[in-house]
Amino acid sequence: MAVIPQDYFCDEESCDLFDPETGEILYRDGDHLSPVGSRYLIDQVNQRQDLVAFIQSAHQAKAAPATQ
Repeated sequence: MAVIPQDYFCDEESCDLFDPETGEILYRDGDHLSPVGSRYLIDQVNQRQDLVAFIQSAHQAKAAPATQ
């Protein structure tokens, strides 16, 4: 499962360049999030429980010892 920033920053008409709450810029350049943009994206993803559960299960599977 991929997290696509545009899914969180864009609607049908435009994409946010600034955090709606603080007014800080979300992108460092045309292809990279700023630190504020990264935190904003993480906050948005954390609100989606299906993604949180997926990330947690992937992390647990990676941490589990391999059995043969």
